[in-house]
Amino acid sequence: MPDVTFSVGARRYTLRCAPGQEDHLLQIAASLDARVQPLAEVARNTDDRKLLVMAAIALLDEMAAANRGSDGRGGAAIGDAEAVQRDMEILRGDVEALRNENAALREDNAALRAWADGMAARLTALSGALGALAEEPPAD
Repeated sequence: MPDVTFSVGARRYTLRCAPGQEDHLLQIAASLDARVQPLAEVARNTDDRKLLVMAAIALLDEMAAANRGSDGRGGAAIGDAEAVQRDMEILRGDVEALRNENAALREDNAALRAWADGMAARLTALSGALGALAEEPPAD
């Protein structure tokens, strides 16, 4: 069985496939990468696993929509431009919320550092005072 190496997002993968299926696997991997790349651009700093799950959900949603359309129940495929635009707006909102949360956490971290620095100064002063007391000879 031949090994096929390809990239999806920022990672390289090597999979084995049946002889003669190498080109097909490369085409499918390229299609998956084409779905992951726009997600990675919008959702920066999102780990690879989450990007792959998001792409897989979009693909499964497309398949479900296509099946609904083929069995007479209708429905547009999620891959149409409007749906992709909606998904991108949702992701942008998620990214903005994460940025705001990150900024709030940074502020909290700065406040905690300032508090810790103040406590360290107080402990240093207290330690010095206790050291001075320990060095004084006992009163008779």
